[in-house]
Amino acid sequence: MYYLLKGHNRLRSLIFLVMLIIAACAPNIGSITTFCTHIIIEYKLNGPVPPGGFTFNAFHNGRVVGSASENGTGPGVNRRVVIRLNERLPDNSLVEVRVRGGGNPLAALPAQTCDGSDTAAGPPATNLFDGRINDYQDRDVAAPIAIYVVDGVIRIFGIDPDDGNGHLDLEIPPDLLESIGVPSEDQHHFDIASGNIQATGQALNVYRLWTGEIQINTYYHDGKSYSVIWPVGLPDGLYHLAA
Repeated sequence: MYYLLKGHNRLRSLIFLVMLIIAACAPNIGSITTFCTHIIIEYKLNGPVPPGGFTFNAFHNGRVVGSASENGTGPGVNRRVVIRLNERLPDNSLVEVRVRGGGNPLAALPAQTCDGSDTAAGPPATNLFDGRINDYQDRDVAAPIAIYVVDGVIRIFGIDPDDGNGHLDLEIPPDLLESIGVPSEDQHHFDIASGNIQATGQALNVYRLWTGEIQINTYYHDGKSYSVIWPVGLPDGLYHLAA
């Protein structure tokens, strides 16, 4: 009986240790913003990145409607992940995000109703189907630039607002990004490249953020701001600061 109890206690201790390790890997969620087309999550890691990184799955009515993968960068670093939904959900739909890491469930975030204010009705704009990464139907139909990432090369075309034609205004090879590196949190960002949209003369600036992401700032022809961010190596994670 003694050895049986001793073995049982060891098993309980092992289970408790595994639970502690899993809890340490769980991301600490800072904020979650739920739209009816995409979800933006800001988080920080409590511990090491689990093998294979994280998977964020969005659920609506018990089914997965979108997912995103993240590898993280280690404890204490702020990160963002964008889940682009497979469909435009009806306004005020209830959406829940569940996080997995290393094959284990890590967290279930509180369900939220989605905000439909960022979406637009009507047929899709086919000009956004040409491979550009800033291809949100609700925000990029008349964007001042078109951004393409192919084999790690970032190409930014300025768009002429009169005829819709594009001109290659900036091209950034991957070796330039590698040589610039990632700034510290105190440094906040490094300048990567700058120029102008040929058609309008508006300034065009590209930065490497301390989170490891790329940020592009420019303007519409009337001076309105346009700004986007995406994680390096994950252009599908692009989101807007201003559009």
